[in-house]
Amino acid sequence: MNDSHVSDESFDAYVSDVLDAAARALLEAHVAACEPCEHALLRHARAEQAMYELAPSCRAARRATAVLRTCAIAAGLLAVLGLGWALHSKNPSLAQGVDRADAMRPAGDAGVAALLDLAPDHQ
Repeated sequence: MNDSHVSDESFDAYVSDVLDAAARALLEAHVAACEPCEHALLRHARAEQAMYELAPSCRAARRATAVLRTCAIAAGLLAVLGLGWALHSKNPSLAQGVDRADAMRPAGDAGVAALLDLAPDHQ
């Protein structure tokens, strides 16, 4: 909803029954007090009904799209968490509980040589 009237997207979500309870209550309260929005809601409801009569699977497809979107978000979060876990388990300093500040502190020339796998006599 904007400052004066309900958006077409909100009406579509309302007649498709995909609004959450709070948004639904706000829309219904506004429509009860706003005649132009009441007429707009009736137009959207008629259009939804006509679409449903022509193709009953359209309503199910809209709901399925909302469910798939939610599943995609959940899968993305699981992938990020799984990647974080995998990286954490492959980093021995983190896996052994070494403080990150200690792990990132420069180790001096001997530490650099050890990191580069160079023997002291090859420097």
